[in-house]
Amino acid sequence: MIDLYPDCPLLKEQLIKHETCDWDETIRSHVAILKMPLNKKIKYSKAIERIISQPATVHHGCEYNDIDAIELVCPDIFNIDLVPKYKNILSDDSKKTIWRFVNEINANAWKYINEKPLYVPSREEIHKNIKSKKHINTSDKPSMTKAFQTSLSKFCELSGNDDIALNKSEQDLQKLVSKWSEYAKDTVNNTKITTLCTQKNPLAFQHITFHFDEFVLDDSSLTEEMWSIIIQLNGFAAVGENIPSNMMGRIETIANKLADDIVNGRADLSSMNLSDIGQEVLSQCDESDMNKFADNIDNLLPALQSFQKATMSNGN
Repeated sequence: MIDLYPDCPLLKEQLIKHETCDWDETIRSHVAILKMPLNKKIKYSKAIERIISQPATVHHGCEYNDIDAIELVCPDIFNIDLVPKYKNILSDDSKKTIWRFVNEINANAWKYINEKPLYVPSREEIHKNIKSKKHINTSDKPSMTKAFQTSLSKFCELSGNDDIALNKSEQDLQKLVSKWSEYAKDTVNNTKITTLCTQKNPLAFQHITFHFDEFVLDDSSLTEEMWSIIIQLNGFAAVGENIPSNMMGRIETIANKLADDIVNGRADLSSMNLSDIGQEVLSQCDESDMNKFADNIDNLLPALQSFQKATMSNGN
């Protein structure tokens, strides 16, 4: 670096320090940096964690020659303004040389402390892990949760945002359901969001960013399909948030059984007694679930009504 930038004061300062520094302390401090976990924003960090069962670290970022990963955790690594030099000045050939020296420094630091660094998965291993994660069977998730996830992914696609529902665990999806439920229960200018959505008022669309700072929204994406998706999300979130999970599980189990009976000719809609079906569901739910459901009915019905109108208007 001093050859590339002979007049850089930071490089000159480091060069002088290195002539008299405490190398033991310097090397151990550097290893401490290498052990720092990568920021979760780095897309491959989760794949690495799944593969090695430990968080990805700065060491991995160096091995992958990822300056962005380094910048998010330790932008002043080596104290020579490496990141701005790398991003704004260095040629491609110089960048390759820098990474060669950085990784040699790292390797020697690990040897000095007599410690092996964490395993570094190959790019192919990471790619396979991410691909397999995308294809994990989600059949164990409640159908309402899956429906919410599908609609939220579609919303992200139509609005030009990253898919925040992709590869989420059931617990993380439930958090998104809760956030959307809070949005659906909100008001703008003393008017309920669900009402504004039914009226296709752009205020309701822009208010989504008040609850989801991940999104950047542009009114130009407000199509009939977009409004339909938003209203569906209101309904899915209302159901997912206000019907206890055990009760929802019983409803879905019985619904699936009835659908199977109809398909196989063991029952038909005209002969079904909805009251008996309701009693069957309730008979297998505990009192606390029924009380919670009763307490939430005011939040549930308005969203379901608008949800029903939206799906009927689409011929679903």
